[in-house]
Amino acid sequence: MAYPHTQDDPQLAWDRAASAYNELRRDLGAHVSYGPFAPEEDELALLGPLTGRTVLDLGCGPGHNTVHFARRGASVIGLDFSPQQIAAARRTVQRHNIQATFLLDRAESLGQVADATVDLVFSAGVFAYIERIEQCLGQCRRVLRPQGSLVFSLDHPFRACFYDAETQELLGYPERSYFDPAPRAWPFANSGVRMVSYERPVSAWADLLHAAGFQVRRLLEPPAPPDLLDELFPADSALAGLRNIPHTLIVVAQVRA
Repeated sequence: MAYPHTQDDPQLAWDRAASAYNELRRDLGAHVSYGPFAPEEDELALLGPLTGRTVLDLGCGPGHNTVHFARRGASVIGLDFSPQQIAAARRTVQRHNIQATFLLDRAESLGQVADATVDLVFSAGVFAYIERIEQCLGQCRRVLRPQGSLVFSLDHPFRACFYDAETQELLGYPERSYFDPAPRAWPFANSGVRMVSYERPVSAWADLLHAAGFQVRRLLEPPAPPDLLDELFPADSALAGLRNIPHTLIVVAQVRA
């Protein structure tokens, strides 16, 4: 069936999907991860030295990246609006004997984070789920110190063109327009939980960041790992065309003077 462009309450939806999500993401790697289709930070080197810096892990989920930031010498704030994920993140840092602060809050609010107290806002795979993204980016700008950085990753918006909400599967050809502004509704991991994502073209992200007071420093579209492409989109399959498109978008932005 096709889901309508409505969803369960976002907080309740992510609470219900937390266990399934964490199981899917448990093998992302031993270092800061931008997502399953992207190289890790050790290869990309986008963040610079973290010792003595304050990092806001926005949408921290079960806290894997939070641990890696703390191990690199950062003072880390993990923030998520899902109580289930905050609880999972606390268990993660305890298991690794890491110190971190966790806040239960929405990305559009950041009400518990003071102005100009953060050096880096990092968010992996979260921003596409935020409807009021202008408000979120404005809050990121507020909490960042002068010359602070915002680094985030997304499933590439072009990739979304190949997803068929009717069959709930990726296709070997684009099913929807890259410029279609309509939200995309889909079920998460056969859990029965309905999610909605907001696919914005790369040009729209550049405009949104500029309006929020950021300057884009880098846009990255790293190729997916060959072994993952071989597993998911074999060269002799109907999905072979998906080997030739970007699957991840990474944005590095800085507070504009």
